[in-house]
Amino acid sequence: MNDKPAVIYLRKAIFQYFPEVAFHWAAKFNVAHPNAPRQNENHPSHGVGGFVNRNTEHGNRSAHADGRAADIYVKIQNPLLKAIGDTLFARFISNAPALGVEEVIWNRQIWSKTAPRIHPYDGREKHEDHVHLAFTTASCQRQPVMLDAILKQARKDVDTQFGFTSAPLQLP
Repeated sequence: MNDKPAVIYLRKAIFQYFPEVAFHWAAKFNVAHPNAPRQNENHPSHGVGGFVNRNTEHGNRSAHADGRAADIYVKIQNPLLKAIGDTLFARFISNAPALGVEEVIWNRQIWSKTAPRIHPYDGREKHEDHVHLAFTTASCQRQPVMLDAILKQARKDVDTQFGFTSAPLQLP
């Protein structure tokens, strides 16, 4: 099984609106990337992850194993990456019905369709190094129409917070 269309689209769009995530990924693997430095960085995961054939800590099949979930790797220790994570978490939640979101987990917090409020997340994985976004079974089969507008606004939010005035880099 592989990533579903919504996850594939999200993985590409994140790098377009948030090249910092691409920098983070390229640094891990010391690979050439159009907008990334070539350097090593000690961090277990980078970029945007998707399909992983695994179960949840409770033994249920995970949204990753169904190809319905993505992990956007950002670090709470880096102020810019944390701001990206905070903003994506808030934007994904506020647009959950339009995106077809099942759950969002970030920095020890969770929002889910079944419990539609932000509350503490006490799972084994604290999600301090990535934003987890899972789409519903129905919505993962299509590209989320609203995603570009949501990511564009999230980019503006982060830029405003940090006083950035230039347009984000455009990645292939």
